[in-house]
Amino acid sequence: GGGAGGGMPKKLKQFLLNYDPPGIGLEFREVGGDKVEVVHKDLPDRSRVQHLKDIMPLVDKLIAEDENLTARRHRPALIQLLGRLYQVDVRGADGEDGPESPQSKDNPEDDAGDAEGDDAPWQEGRTVVMIGLQGKHAVHNGETGVISKAKRDKGKYEVTVKGEVIKLKGTDNIVLFQDAPLVVNTAVVIRGLRNHTELNGCLGRVVECHTETHRFEVRATESSQLFRVKQENLTPIDGNYIPVSIIKGGQENREPNVNPSPRGAKGAAPAAADASLIGGAGGDAADDDEFFEAGSSVKLQGLKTAMVYNGQTAEVLSVDRARHRYEIRLGDGSVKTIRSENVRLVSRARVVVALLPQHYICVLEDALRSGGVEDVYVRLRKEHGSSPSFFLYSASLVLNHSSENAVLASRICSNCLEMDVQDVQMMRSFGYFLLKADRMEFALAVFDRVRALAPAEPQSFLDGALARTFRCLRGGFQEVAFREAIELATTVMNNHWADRFVEIEWPALVLLHMLMDIGAQQGLKDLWPLEDKFRTPDFALGLVVWLGWDTDHTDIDLHVVEPSGHEIFYGNKRSAIGGHISRDFTQGYGPEVYVLKAPPSGTYTVKAKYYASHQQSTLTGATSAVIWALRNTAGGGAELQFDTVRLDRNKVMMEVMKVVVPA
Repeated sequence: GGGAGGGMPKKLKQFLLNYDPPGIGLEFREVGGDKVEVVHKDLPDRSRVQHLKDIMPLVDKLIAEDENLTARRHRPALIQLLGRLYQVDVRGADGEDGPESPQSKDNPEDDAGDAEGDDAPWQEGRTVVMIGLQGKHAVHNGETGVISKAKRDKGKYEVTVKGEVIKLKGTDNIVLFQDAPLVVNTAVVIRGLRNHTELNGCLGRVVECHTETHRFEVRATESSQLFRVKQENLTPIDGNYIPVSIIKGGQENREPNVNPSPRGAKGAAPAAADASLIGGAGGDAADDDEFFEAGSSVKLQGLKTAMVYNGQTAEVLSVDRARHRYEIRLGDGSVKTIRSENVRLVSRARVVVALLPQHYICVLEDALRSGGVEDVYVRLRKEHGSSPSFFLYSASLVLNHSSENAVLASRICSNCLEMDVQDVQMMRSFGYFLLKADRMEFALAVFDRVRALAPAEPQSFLDGALARTFRCLRGGFQEVAFREAIELATTVMNNHWADRFVEIEWPALVLLHMLMDIGAQQGLKDLWPLEDKFRTPDFALGLVVWLGWDTDHTDIDLHVVEPSGHEIFYGNKRSAIGGHISRDFTQGYGPEVYVLKAPPSGTYTVKAKYYASHQQSTLTGATSAVIWALRNTAGGGAELQFDTVRLDRNKVMMEVMKVVVPA
């Protein structure tokens, strides 16, 4: 097809699901080239899509709105993908069991099942892992096989496992094998257990790596039980193709007194009885799974008296199991008690799986003082190299020791990308680090990749705009980068974003006004990209402090202590000298912004309080806070300070920057 916007011919390569907020991306690749473009399509909130009848109009709407999609080629795949996204059983949907298209046999590229380009998942020859098999085939759970015959139009498959052919109806008993390293958040299948064969074929995700013992802690997808498993008993899989029934079973709020078993373990005793398998994981998790632990994020529902709270998100503070009650904190800070049946899980409590490892930090510090840090790093990498947080912490330590180490530190930090983990938070952390190390061009490339991976998040565009502004002020003015910064900030203003990003337009508008002032100093005028009603005359600000972060669903509070000692934060938004702070962002990436038109001379102390996170920083082990401070100088120019710090302790106030305004 012609792609999303004309020009060079482009081919639809694959679909990309975005779970929060719901959306789907169409990834196009230039025919005969390497250029990739992702077009994002917003989808309704999960609460509005509960049944197959809700999915079908969405599929038809997607096909009607994009000329690159056709009902014959793409409808079945879209039905399956949206079923997975909304956790709806779509078996038997229109278009899933229809007659085979005669054209599909003549032209493989027109195959109705090949909706994801050359990477369609259930093709003949693909390596898969067996799960949930019953009867005589149960011995093959967890084993790998190859799809030897696929009739995708009829939903029939034959898989060859160790010379035996297993015939399947549908894909509920296979998941895609993926040749990937075993790192935190990798989707895996348990295999090859001899004493607990009922666990073979159990799906889960790695939550912690014990490299010294070659053991991995895995949380089961369906039951949420925690297992400690040897490396040879885990097979990595593609987490994007897990059967809907398993995802749904693992996320629904179970009824009391139900003791869930892993897939394939019908009637099995709780696996926690085997101390050698569970190790120090904490015993049988089944009883605890009836409740959501403190720190979990929940949505209120079914309230009849206080109906105004239905749909609001809250944080679980404590659990009263005897009375089936939760103590929760709402978004406005108020604390209430609510029955268990009136909450629905949004995300489980944040688990920090990679705290600051004092051992290797101390070893690196000694090496920096005595010399030979590169040799010491190489040795430590063999032990800790399975965790991206090791590279991020080590690089920060090396750079903070001396700015002359910028090249070495950047090289160390870049090692996390060699793990080939397309994690947006990790890549944002890497981009921020490159800015701090003054590696501008590399940082811009990283932020551009983040924007392609997460086009539904305004932070992806703001990061790109701020990085280009930084490039112009610190590395020499470049008009191309400057105009790109304006375009990216304008995108934030013009798009409709998810509810957790409400009022994100305010900081974007501040940034656009700042860019207009910078452009005017370079002789570039009349660049305002919006309607005049959005522009404020004489907007020039003497001081702007901007705090953002790299982890979604996170609340970090900006505090600015003015020279008088007066502290401005979300609970005290204005000061006598005109200081003002933006709204308190508690769910997205921020930013929170402090502005002051005519700052009196003195020192402005910038602090960050890591209040809460409702999303696991499983790969990086912490949240990176980024601080930008723009100060207009007496000569009419602008001075920009930038820093990034890693926050891994909740409720702790941390001083992150000092801005000095001379007399």
